[in-house]
Amino acid sequence: MRTVSAKELRDNLEVYVNLARRGESVEVTYRSKPAFTIQPNKTSAVPMPGTKLATRQFLKKAELLRSLAGSRVKSNKDRPDKKIYYQDMAKKYGLE
Repeated sequence: MRTVSAKELRDNLEVYVNLARRGESVEVTYRSKPAFTIQPNKTSAVPMPGTKLATRQFLKKAELLRSLAGSRVKSNKDRPDKKIYYQDMAKKYGLE
């Protein structure tokens, strides 16, 4: 959770609204004391790029599109050089 002053929030409101949209909470202080917290709306929060959740959602969508395309599209996972890449990415993001 980020902490910002009320002045910083007022000056850069769009930045902190976008953070909340991506799922991050922001604590706002007024005169160096916590005043309130901006929290994301759970139904509309978009995961931040690069997080495990965003990666999982992306991979699910890719698999769905691949299955809808049928045999017309060959998977890159079948190529030897791409197989290693996919294995490394799965290990990196804990998707195994």
